[in-house]
Amino acid sequence: MRSDFVVAQLDAVLNEIPPLAAKSGALGYAANVVAMTQRAETFPFPLVVDPVMINKHGQPLIVDDAVVVLARKLLPAAFHGTPNLSEASKLASIQVTKLRAMEKAAAIIAESGAKHVLVKGGHPGPAHTLTRKFPVLWQGNPGSIRQPFAALRCCTCLFAA
Repeated sequence: MRSDFVVAQLDAVLNEIPPLAAKSGALGYAANVVAMTQRAETFPFPLVVDPVMINKHGQPLIVDDAVVVLARKLLPAAFHGTPNLSEASKLASIQVTKLRAMEKAAAIIAESGAKHVLVKGGHPGPAHTLTRKFPVLWQGNPGSIRQPFAALRCCTCLFAA
């Protein structure tokens, strides 16, 4: 999708129904990420960035240069980032397969400038491996890492939305 079309869609929604918050999704190309970043910097409301990178069949939904722009430009403009395990692995440049790695990835991603980061997916199993849905939330400092909604299953998509 062309970035001018993305901006036109964004303008149509923002002019018709001014939101109290917004969430980005699959942006695909660096030009779209740049366009969203430029607009996000002027938003009078918080932006949640869901860095959608692959579909449920494992096919990429974003090109590599767009991932770099997303990490360096859009996440710092966001109020909240909500990567899943594979997205967190890519954004933090570490393998995220255990709870401690989720926490570390959240901290690394927060260093980009995102005010809050929720790493979605995984549930602590034996030896802190990840077996079911379980989010890790970073809120600005190492002491703020916690696991909200621990008793709920499949809550991370709801939270991201």
